[in-house]
Amino acid sequence: MFNVVVSDKAYSPVEYAKEIGLKAEVTNSITSNELRELMDNESDNLLRNLWDYPLSEIDHLIENKQPVVLVIFEDEVRWFEIPLEN
Repeated sequence: MFNVVVSDKAYSPVEYAKEIGLKAEVTNSITSNELRELMDNESDNLLRNLWDYPLSEIDHLIENKQPVVLVIFEDEVRWFEIPLEN
């Protein structure tokens, strides 16, 4: 069985940005929309193609076998995709 939640650790925005190799400066007070904007503006196409989802989308993630981690922001919690390792 494919486990879509690849870590039992909940990530802060800074930890997630570091994990995916985001070059932009990130603080833990960033919102999910601001993080999404930084990812979309990254020169690395891989980061632009990573999606994020509300917690309620877990069935969609499982169905599509999308690897995610939980990222905790000051005002919300969301699933964020991580790059698949080759």
